[in-house]
Formats: sequence, C-alpha cells, structure tokens
Amino acid sequence: MRAISAERARREAERQRRDVEQNTEQVRTRCKTLAAFVEDPRHNRWRAPAAGAVIREAVEALKVIKGSYGYAGQYQQRPTAREGGLFKRQWFEGKIIPQAPPGTRWVRHWGLAATKKTTAARTAGVKLGKAPVGSFVVGHVVTTQDEGNAVRRLVKTTADMDGTGVMMSLPQDPGQAGKAPAKDYVSMLAGWTVKADPETGDKVTRAEPFSSQCEAATSYLVQGAWNEAYLDELCLLPGGAFKDQMYATSGAFGRLVGNRQSQTTTSTVKGLY
Repeated sequence: MRAISAERARREAERQRRDVEQNTEQVRTRCKTLAAFVEDPRHNRWRAPAAGAVIREAVEALKVIKGSYGYAGQYQQRPTAREGGLFKRQWFEGKIIPQAPPGTRWVRHWGLAATKKTTAARTAGVKLGKAPVGSFVVGHVVTTQDEGNAVRRLVKTTADMDGTGVMMSLPQDPGQAGKAPAKDYVSMLAGWTVKADPETGDKVTRAEPFSSQCEAATSYLVQGAWNEAYLDELCLLPGGAFKDQMYATSGAFGRLVGNRQSQTTTSTVKGLY
C-alpha cells in the first residue's frame, strides 16, 4: 500500500510540473504592446519582467509622449512621478542655503483654514522673498491644523517673529461676506503692510508660475526643519492630499511679481490686540 501511495504522489507531482511548464511556455510569447515587450524571458510566470525584456528606446519615447507625470500614472500605476510631479526634487539640489541675500524683499502669504479635521486643508503661511538679483527664496514655512482663535494667534505670533518689514498677504473669500474676516485680520496686524484680495483659478494653475522659476534654477530655500515637509508636498502636486503650502507660496509669489490686485491694504489701522 505504501508503494502504491508513493507512486500516486510521484505521478501527481509530475502532472503539476508539466502544468507549470505548459503555463510558463504560454507566458513566454511575443507581444506587441505599448510597453514594447519583445519576448518575455521569464521561466517563472510569477517573476517580474527582467530588465532586458523592455526596449529602453520605446519606454523613453512613451515618457516624451505622455510626459513624466502622465507616464508615471498610466504605465507605472503611480499618480506622481518618482522624481516629482509639478515640481521635481532635483530642481532643489544645491538650492538650500543658510540665509537669504541682503536686500531680499519679503512677503508672507497665508492660506487660512478653519478645522481640526486631519484630512482637511490646513492653515499655511509661507514667507517668500525676492533677492536683488531677481532670484526667489522661500525663507520660512509654518502650518497648523487648527481653527478660530488658535489660527489668529499663530498669524499674529508669526508676524511678530517676521517683523514689520515683511508684508502680510491674506486671501479674501469672494463676496461681501468675505470682507469682514479680512478686515479683522488687517486690524489685528496694525503696524504691518497688509494686503488682502480674493483668489481666482485652481491651486495647481496658480502654482505653475513658481514651478517655472524653480525649474529655471532661480529659486532657493533657507535651511530649516520645515524643508522636507515642504518639498514633499510640492513634489506630490498635483496628486498629493495637501496643497496648502503650495497655495500659500503661489499667493506670495503673485504678490512679489505684482500680478495680484489688492482690495484691502493698511499699515496704520489700530489692531485688536
């Protein structure tokens, strides 16, 4: 009986081996796909394609046709290219500096949110400067997931840290209802030059002008603990969960280059504090 059972086991193992060989042979067929596989060299159907299985020229051509962002989403199942989406990591290599050049003109723009929900938009304040030579410097970034008075205190405390030489820039919700909160912030920041106006256009489109400056190697970051989180958010655009720091950067950039028309401005209104 033991001999019969051993023979049955041997036959079953042999049958399974033949099935695997047959399936593997079916996998090793020629195909003409956009991924440009000429022949699948795998001997194990569960292995990933070997490096030599893909024609490099065809893959590079796809990157040109689709763009790095489109290629990453379409062919690599990643919504953002490894090197970055709207912003690339390599653009900032060697661009982190210990301090900004003397004479840099500064604006801090705030993107204001009003919730503690961790998946919602955050409040972000980005201090962006334009150096005398025309380059741009991100000098400091602060974010918070808070609401109401806590946000107001952060704005005021950060303004005190920046000093009155830094212009404060704020968003203003459209319509009459948005004017009152903006004026409250302006009053709170008495002694600073404060400007507020409505935002137009989507966040990604507003980020493109600053993205162009970064790609042209004219933008720098002052070294700080916020650098990595800031770059992570930028390089995940437009597919990342958060866009708050980029939203604030775009607002500051627009203010510096003069393409924002202010609705409210003051440096003399008496504050609430």
